[in-house]
Amino acid sequence: MKRQMKKLLFTVTALIMFIFLLPMHNAEAATKKSTLKSIKVSSKKVKSDTVYNNIMYHSSNDKYYMAIRETESGDIVLSYTTSGTKYTDIDLVDLVKEKFGKDISDISFYDLTCLDDIFYITGKYSSEDYEYKNFYITTSDGKKITGDDNLLNTIGGGFELGYLYKVGKTFIYTVDEGQVMGGGLTYQAAVYTSKDLKTWKEVLTPENNKGSALGQMWTLECITEKGMIITANKDVILEDDYYWYPEQLYYTTDFKTFKKIESGISYNDMGANVYSAFNNTTLYRMEKSWDKDDNFTGLKLLTSTNFIKWKTILNYKESEYSSPTKRFYRNSTDNKLFFAVEREKDNSLFIYSSKTKSFIEYSTSLKASLFGNGVKDKNDKYSYTIYNDKYILVSSDSYKTSYKFKAPIGDIRGLGILDGNLIILGENNYYIPIKSINSAIAASKK
Repeated sequence: MKRQMKKLLFTVTALIMFIFLLPMHNAEAATKKSTLKSIKVSSKKVKSDTVYNNIMYHSSNDKYYMAIRETESGDIVLSYTTSGTKYTDIDLVDLVKEKFGKDISDISFYDLTCLDDIFYITGKYSSEDYEYKNFYITTSDGKKITGDDNLLNTIGGGFELGYLYKVGKTFIYTVDEGQVMGGGLTYQAAVYTSKDLKTWKEVLTPENNKGSALGQMWTLECITEKGMIITANKDVILEDDYYWYPEQLYYTTDFKTFKKIESGISYNDMGANVYSAFNNTTLYRMEKSWDKDDNFTGLKLLTSTNFIKWKTILNYKESEYSSPTKRFYRNSTDNKLFFAVEREKDNSLFIYSSKTKSFIEYSTSLKASLFGNGVKDKNDKYSYTIYNDKYILVSSDSYKTSYKFKAPIGDIRGLGILDGNLIILGENNYYIPIKSINSAIAASKK
């Protein structure tokens, strides 16, 4: 497969944590080693007769952890907790029918998100005349629940509206981050805004007549608390097959005027993508490069806080390493940024220093391919990350020093922190008091 063909599918995985590459040029040599210590921590199983198949969506704030889950019996429930020691399940299908009509059918859900401490569930249902309507349900505590089905109907063309965001006091209604967002006959992306979730106004984006009318003219890169970035796509025919790739980035902060992003950006890489850090303000963009034989040669990491000026903080050249890269994992929190690299013969951690404005490299036994989803405490001190599906890593310094303990289940489907407990979700729910983890860490230092 040609290089271009490999990179055209980047958009649908733009926010996936595992990326196929790394190393870096702007980094101190790996003269230091990271530390990994094993500790023993006991967990507690939540008393419940419910067994869960999976978690469809989840979100949290300082008081609640909520998830849309499928039970073993096939019911779709909103499961929530205030401590991790006890859960309440609400049948979501029955709830939607109660709100919008007993005769509706084919109910499905798009997303669960928390905006300003209010949880929003979005979805769609089929009415008696077989037309779909989009809806939303809101709750702040799992008890008082409101909702409406006045959201804009799903638009065809290979994409679906159904995701809510909020920038300042304005609600944004569009597609999921990393997904295509239409174009249609007007060649414009599908974005709508509202102040009250009742009256909606279409956002007029630039026109892009180089993309397909099948919904692939535009892609939503990301939405932060300051604005939005979208990409204009272009059609291309390779070996009699149809593909599309990004040609121009645009940003808006007022959702009225869109401006091109050009300073410091390269459009030679069809696999580049933009994502925001966990604090939802800092932007990152990865740009990869290949030689004429389609061999990976390097990677650049760019960052921006204002959408306009982009600065390269990482410039990796594959030739600087004797062992090819197998896997790459990146993570960022409010104040931290690190990359884990797994190569054929060795592994590295690259930790960004805000003081030196560069990356420091550490050799490590940790493998990028084994990192999973994680959660941080509200003070951004400790991070807790699933590792190898059956362990949990704890670190306060971007895994320069890590503490590993065995999880109570081997298929963890969600992590959270509430009321001083680390929440572990799977077929059954468990919790571990944070003070128990801290005590085990303290004992390992003696």
